[in-house]
Amino acid sequence: MLIFEEISWKQFFAIICIHLCKESPTIKELAEIMGSSHQNVKQILNKLEDKGYVKTVLDEQDKRKQRIILTEKTVAFCEEHDKGSKMIVKKIFEGIDEKDIGMVIKTLLQMEKNLEDVNEKG
Repeated sequence: MLIFEEISWKQFFAIICIHLCKESPTIKELAEIMGSSHQNVKQILNKLEDKGYVKTVLDEQDKRKQRIILTEKTVAFCEEHDKGSKMIVKKIFEGIDEKDIGMVIKTLLQMEKNLEDVNEKG
């Protein structure tokens, strides 16, 4: 399901989730926020990295961890395609506990998968 020419909804959603984090998240942290598996999030990030939207860097305190950084291309993309999105996204998630956000995200992703199954069968 594409909402933009270059990236999918899932990829854009990952960008939003990364942006919402107080510090650059690890893949594990992002997977928890997105309510998805480490493997699925890694695939999404690989595609975003190939397109120049994110990069991974070693954590300065723990070299075993990789942190996900949004690139200037992402900033430009968001400015061009989604004016006011930061304010809207913050408002959408305002006052909602992080665990609850994760459950909502997990539910939405499952609903999307269910719809994909219907489209494949129908």
